Amino acid sequence: MMPQATVNEKAFVKILNEDDVNFTDIDGFYNFEVQVNGEVIAELSHDAFNYSNPWYVSVSGVEVYRSALYYEATDWVKLQYVAGTLALHQPTETTVLLDIPFDELSSEEWERVKNYPAVTESVELVAA
Repeated sequence: MMPQATVNEKAFVKILNEDDVNFTDIDGFYNFEVQVNGEVIAELSHDAFNYSNPWYVSVSGVEVYRSALYYEATDWVKLQYVAGTLALHQPTETTVLLDIPFDELSSEEWERVKNYPAVTESVELVAA
């Protein structure tokens, strides 16, 4: 026979619900933060140069899903969240520092940026 959970143990069980997932427009240009209880868990953006699947979901800057429709992408995020299979979002302080113009960084912030590990993936640059 399985032991039954006490009332106190049941109080600590978190039931995941897709209604907990909120999409917040961050710039008015098809870029959304996906939040649960005020914590960012993913980003949803639109790629104007991809006509077949322009909506993409990224977690910690890594694309994890693409879709032709906004609602397919939001439903996918909700499903993955409820299932507990959405990768963990890990915001990095360096990413925030890279958004600040270099001449506005303090010497301490500049040292942290310099010590950040280099990106090893190559990026193809295309002339405009």
